[in-house]
Amino acid sequence: MSFYCMPSLLSLSLDTLTKPSSCFPLTEFTTLPPNLKDPLRQVFLKRGLSGPQLRTLLHPRVTELDLSDSLVTAELLSAVKSCTNLRKLNLNTSFSYLKKVQAKTQATSPPDSFQVADILSTNCHLGTLYLRNLSCVTDSVLSCLPSSVTHLDLGGCSSVTDSGVDQLVSHCPQLASLSLARTRVTDKGVAKLGEGECRETLKEIRLDGCKSITDIGIEELLAGVGRSGSSVLEILIFHKCPRVTDRSRQVLEQFLMEAGGAVRQLTWTVY
Repeated sequence: MSFYCMPSLLSLSLDTLTKPSSCFPLTEFTTLPPNLKDPLRQVFLKRGLSGPQLRTLLHPRVTELDLSDSLVTAELLSAVKSCTNLRKLNLNTSFSYLKKVQAKTQATSPPDSFQVADILSTNCHLGTLYLRNLSCVTDSVLSCLPSSVTHLDLGGCSSVTDSGVDQLVSHCPQLASLSLARTRVTDKGVAKLGEGECRETLKEIRLDGCKSITDIGIEELLAGVGRSGSSVLEILIFHKCPRVTDRSRQVLEQFLMEAGGAVRQLTWTVY
């Protein structure tokens, strides 16, 4: 015997409003209650939203925002500023998407570091923050990171330097995963990760594409995270670092024997 579950009026209404063929203007959603804005926002964000469109679907109780399918502009971040209870914010932008929207960016205002810093300063419970490929993320922005951040992606943030690593190490003592891939970080910044309190909580570190890192940085990082004789580090990635040699491989082998029992993924390139 088979049973048919009649969809609710709410489900039917949401399906109708989110159909690609729907001509219903998003500006009409401003007065909707939060329980209706949330499912609508999830659908429309997959298609990409502008700042004014996103603003109509936000409310004070929003805790998660994934804007990775939208063009991150000053207008978009201006809308995000109204959210002060975020636990997860994804502003990642892929290389392929950057190429697709290159023509559009000429007609829009890019985001600036002050906007990102303002968002971080007003969200003191933020735990997951993805900022990949945002050129406006600078060292000064990282000084606004709340201590609650445990997962941080700064891959491709080309303005981040060792000074920024100092900031995130001091502000985020409970970091569990960190990507500094393709940043301007040097050995000094990498060594700082092995000195800060977060060395005891970091499970994932990505340093791929950091052109200034040498064997010294890798050695000091591993010495720091393995200082107690054991380490929670599970993932370490440092391929495409042209100044790393076979010496790092030897140091890595030593680390695995002495303190790397938790490691389950490693990728590196020696030159």
